[in-house]
Amino acid sequence: MAEELSSQAEVLKKIISFAMAIAIIGTSFSAFWYTNDQLESANDLAERGVVKDHKMDPNAYNLDANVLRQEIALISRRVSGFKENTGCKNTFSDVSSSMPNTWACKNIESLVDNDLITANASFRPEDSITKSEALIMFIRSIGFDFKINDISNWQK
Repeated sequence: MAEELSSQAEVLKKIISFAMAIAIIGTSFSAFWYTNDQLESANDLAERGVVKDHKMDPNAYNLDANVLRQEIALISRRVSGFKENTGCKNTFSDVSSSMPNTWACKNIESLVDNDLITANASFRPEDSITKSEALIMFIRSIGFDFKINDISNWQK
């Protein structure tokens, strides 16, 4: 019984982290401003180690900027609790230990190794991510699994 409650508490923590991350992501797809609630959420995520701490310079959170696929991969890996890989296997043609930068590959490939994303020919790390791509990555990161019935139209 205690083990089941502990497991439920872990799922709840992941859901809360997911909700806060979505609040931050939501601003990156909207106007060039953020609310106090969004700033508080960003600070809370920083305290949890999900995003870099910018309490002293809140504009550095870039809450009004578009978010990149590599950035969501990093946050998704942190939310999931999986460790960063120690090396890079060059799973994707456009991600290596030095391309597009030194931190991306270890985080992106950790998601592949833990079945949160699929290994395709390329990852497009510096492209903006769609809301549906970010949501699917976060939903899997917090432990919910689901099947995609139509792989050709998975966003639907």
